[in-house]
Amino acid sequence: MPKGYKIFENQLADTCLELPNLRIKTKNEQKYLQGIIDIKNSEQETIQSFFIEIHYAKGFPYRFPKLLEVGGSIPCNPDWHKYSDNSCCITVDPDEILQCKHGINIIEFIRKQVIPYLANQCYKKITGKYKDEYPHGNKGIFVFYTALMKTSDQEKWIQYIKYAFGIEKLKIGRNDLCICGSRCKFKKCHQLVFDALRQIGKDNILKHLKVIIS
Repeated sequence: MPKGYKIFENQLADTCLELPNLRIKTKNEQKYLQGIIDIKNSEQETIQSFFIEIHYAKGFPYRFPKLLEVGGSIPCNPDWHKYSDNSCCITVDPDEILQCKHGINIIEFIRKQVIPYLANQCYKKITGKYKDEYPHGNKGIFVFYTALMKTSDQEKWIQYIKYAFGIEKLKIGRNDLCICGSRCKFKKCHQLVFDALRQIGKDNILKHLKVIIS
């Protein structure tokens, strides 16, 4: 078994102690979680319960586990960020990489990702739209990088990537005004962007940009 799976398996019991509506199950010699996640309102009243499973996914704890909504409460439709195999699309790939950069545990994943994802499904059922989401697929990746780079100018994206990975040298001090013209200090603006790009990784960035840059 991969090292990541053993880490995942070792966290299952503690997760069930913390969230007693979940149980450990086994399929094809791999353990996973199955059970109920309740979504509550501000008065702590349950507004909807979802029947879910959480399985190991390659890369854990530096990537999310796999979330399945198996109760049929969410349509299997890309517009609802759920696939035909019941797996749920929580966020776009580069955002997931950043959120997992220090490693995550299952309880953290449930509290910070699963519950907000399911709460947003409740919100869409009531209002007809999501409160906060990335668009599905490649469009979502474009929106992510536009926000990260602070521009939709793809030529600037390429330039920033070159600076971030030292392909081209950038002569600027931390306390100088940023290269983007924001009038902010570099250390509080695009130095943070370059740090995030390095955390995502050059190979991952090139893979992402290949599908969205025309």
